[in-house]
Formats: sequence, structure tokens, C-alpha cells
Amino acid sequence: MKRFIPFLFLSLFALTANAQIPLDVFGNPDANGTVPRPMLTERAADLVIVNSFNAPTTGVLDLAWDGNTLWVASFNDYTVYNVDPVDGSLIGTIPTELQYPSGLTFDGTNLWVSGKNSYQLHVISPADGTIIATHPLEQDGGDSSPSGLTFDGNNVWINDSGTGDVSSPADSTFMLSADAEYLERYDAMVGYPTGMAWDGEYLWSSDNELDNLNKIDPVSWTIVDQISVSGYDFPNGLTFDGEYLWFSDNLTDMIYQIDISNTATGIEETVADQINVFPNPSVDGRFTFSLSSKMTQVEVEIYNALGQVVMNQATSQAGNLVINLSEFQRGTYFYRVLEEGQPVQSGSLIY
Repeated sequence: MKRFIPFLFLSLFALTANAQIPLDVFGNPDANGTVPRPMLTERAADLVIVNSFNAPTTGVLDLAWDGNTLWVASFNDYTVYNVDPVDGSLIGTIPTELQYPSGLTFDGTNLWVSGKNSYQLHVISPADGTIIATHPLEQDGGDSSPSGLTFDGNNVWINDSGTGDVSSPADSTFMLSADAEYLERYDAMVGYPTGMAWDGEYLWSSDNELDNLNKIDPVSWTIVDQISVSGYDFPNGLTFDGEYLWFSDNLTDMIYQIDISNTATGIEETVADQINVFPNPSVDGRFTFSLSSKMTQVEVEIYNALGQVVMNQATSQAGNLVINLSEFQRGTYFYRVLEEGQPVQSGSLIY
């Protein structure tokens, strides 16, 4: 049994009554109301450790990066630790009122902390732990074991390993708004999903059973690469510092900084260089996809913030393909470009 502790569950019933029927990544109705479990690539990147040091406490479950220093949450303490990313030396601590803090992230101003027994998210000041906001989170029959948190610049993501058992069918990843409103549920990684991180374009999720760090395209919900951390048996916490990924191993209570520049992006560089999208942002909702003459059988999928396909256009002609989103509400949308059925580029569109 993995040494990881049950956490909170975000209820699927938080969806509004008027919500649309969820679609899968192919735009088809999803009978389960979720996005399917991610597809795994054959490729696996090498583990390249840049730095490591002892954690400031035992039972480390999550990490956060504030732009300069590292923050550490432990299951064993009502405390969040701030450490120097060079040698792990303790800078300071702040208290938390949450019992068994097991999720941690930084939103650019404040820390978010989740607790196993409270079924709450606390937004706290990194200066002294003052609670800025409290967001209650619902349970679902006790089938809840939340873990890692991350912030992508707009939304908060959280892993939940369901009953706390390995490969539980309830394993989920949830996307929340900045106000902790439930937005979407996805089937989580195989095994035992724990830590989460955002590297600016991709999500990372650690698997505490199979000892992998999975790199995920949030638009297609596809694993584009994977780093095996076999030998580091309990990879729980994750965070990204702008260049390197960090993970914690709460068997040895060590923290590792690793290089992910050798990981795949899901984009063939020679093909991606042949695609240009403009203007972006767009004032009138029209976006032009400039396609190289080398590209044939191109398809462009457009997703909304819930991961639902709202538009799909295909062409076999080189040149410009215009996507018109003027009939939709203003906001951020996501696109995926496929050539001959294979994803070659993804990104966001701002209208």
C-alpha cells in the first residue's frame, strides 16, 4: 500500500443543471461525463537530476515554487516550509489550520493549501499564513483522496486518487476556476495519481504506483512523454521553477530538481515550424492558420475551457485556413492541429 494519505473529492454534481453534455477529445458525446483516460506514448525520457537535498521534514506530499524559493507541505505537520532551492536550507515556516496538508501551489501572489480531513482549500499569505480565502470542497461518499495542486495562470488543477487504492476507478484530475468552482473532471493517470505541476504549456502528473512522471497535453488529454523515476519509490510532490521540474520522494524524504528539456512536446519540430497562427489575440474572432505547402490533410480542432470541441475544420489545401469564432463568447480557446490524423501542434487562441 502506498504511503499516501486520502484527500478531498470534488463532486461531479457541482456542474450546473444547464451544462452541456461533455464531449470526449474527438468531439463525441461521453457517456461517462468525463474525458477518457490519457493515451500513453511509446517514448520515455531519461531522468536527469540537476540537484537534490534533504526535505525539511518527513512525509513530504507537495511542492510549490514562488518565483524564487521552494515551498514544502508535509502530511505530518500543520506547517508549510520555505526552503532555499540551492541547498534546501530552511528560510522560514508558516502555519496552516488544515489537518494533513497534502496539496500545495502558488498562484503568483498567494499559496493554496488543501487538507485531507477538512475538505477545504485555503488561500494563504506566504508572509505569515494568514487565510485570504477558504473554499469548501464536496465529498462523494468518502471516495476521495486528493493530492497534488497546480496553477496554470488561470485555473487550479488537482489530482484525486479516489478511494486511496491503487488504480481506483475513481482516480480523477479536476480543473477548478480561480474561485475554486468545479469546471471539469478528467480520468487521471493509471496507477496512483499524486503531484501536479504546470510548465507553461503542459501539465505534469506523478504516478505513485508506477513511479512515473507523466507529461500531459491538457487540450487533447494525451500523455506526450514520461519520465521513469523507478528507484524513487514515492514520487509525490511536483512543481516547476520556469526551467526545471522538482519532485519529492517521501520514502527517502528527498527533493530532486530535474531537467525536462529532453522531453517530447508532442510536436514534430519540422512540422510545427510550418504552422503560423495570426492574429492572436484577435479582435473580431477570426484566426488565420498559415499552412506550409508540405502539409496535406490538415484538421484544426477548437476546444473551449471545458475541453469540449466547439469547432472542427479540415483542408487538403496548402495556404491559409481561417477559423471564425465570432459566434462564440469572448474568452480563451484552445486549438489542436492534426496532419493525417496525428497531432502536430497545440496552443491557445484569445478572442
